[in-house]
Amino acid sequence: MNSPSQRGGGTRDKILVASARLFTERGYVGTTTRDIADVVGISQPGLYRHFPAKADIYLALADEILQPWLSSAQQAQHLDVSPAHQLLWLLNRICWACAASPYEFAFLLTNSTATDSRLDAPRETYDQVLKLMRNVVQDGINQAQFRPVDVDIALHLCMSLTDLLIFPTAGSAEDKINEILALTAFGLIQERAVANEALAWVSTEDN
Repeated sequence: MNSPSQRGGGTRDKILVASARLFTERGYVGTTTRDIADVVGISQPGLYRHFPAKADIYLALADEILQPWLSSAQQAQHLDVSPAHQLLWLLNRICWACAASPYEFAFLLTNSTATDSRLDAPRETYDQVLKLMRNVVQDGINQAQFRPVDVDIALHLCMSLTDLLIFPTAGSAEDKINEILALTAFGLIQERAVANEALAWVSTEDN
């Protein structure tokens, strides 16, 4: 994902960056469009020329953040490789999308927006990612390449490790991602040689 500066850093991008930070710090409900406009340095009418409502900002941010995950999950289904390779490739792509995002997006995980049904779409996109990842994990279990663990536990292992990139922690993104992939590989893949080979293969792929 390109950063705002790479895309020209226009007003729309500035609104998204400011909104993501405010949603993370204050919550979606606790942030107003006036708050966002003040941080960006524009009027509320100026903000509304780009986004008619706060919900539209939230949905635009969620789309920017989650669509790369969904695209990678869809691509992973068509890789002509083993489930171990597919899973690590997919997790690697999701991790690098997290690391490269110009937006703070812990708010997507911690904020409740249940009062506005328009904001259900991000959860549906995330659920699609999980469904596709579930297929890969189930294939690995069926082929006895992965340990015979509960699929939901395996999915939780994979996705919860991305918190290292979503919530600020010390260390470089590359080091964190390598640790995430290693923990997943050695936690799920039964044969250490297969885990090592899959990790080596993923490391040669473009991020």
